[in-house]
Amino acid sequence: MQLPTYLALAVALGACGKSDAHDDRPDNGERAYVDGELAKLTTAISANRESDMVIGCVSVRTSRKRMPPEVVAKIDQLCDLDVPRRLFENAIAGAKTDLAKAPPEMKELGCMQLMVSDAYDALARHTPPDPELAKLAAGYAELCPEAAAKAQAKATAKAARSE
Repeated sequence: MQLPTYLALAVALGACGKSDAHDDRPDNGERAYVDGELAKLTTAISANRESDMVIGCVSVRTSRKRMPPEVVAKIDQLCDLDVPRRLFENAIAGAKTDLAKAPPEMKELGCMQLMVSDAYDALARHTPPDPELAKLAAGYAELCPEAAAKAQAKATAKAARSE
């Protein structure tokens, strides 16, 4: 074979190896790591472990830009809808229980739901807001108007800074 034939063959073989749009990512195990973290996150949601949900979302969101579309869609579903929904549901249930137990002069203590701010952060990232999350936020605001207003203001400011 002549040199031009070798070059043409080398170029053709090189082009065939690049059929996947994500092959240009370095193979550093990130995809396997994210897949494992998504599995843990799904388990945390099922088990209703709030701190594991929040930490799991922080963990997978750092890799979001380097993942293929189907993984991004799963991250978005879990971290922007499923986890915030669960956090709002837990905050509402916790507030109802705590408000029923709290003496009248300490009602604000019944509204101290630690993870609700993360749910408001997710709500603020959506434009327009997800209807189900907005409904849950309104339910929490009905029980705890001051705490909800503070969490919403912080989330809105945080979302504005990240734009």
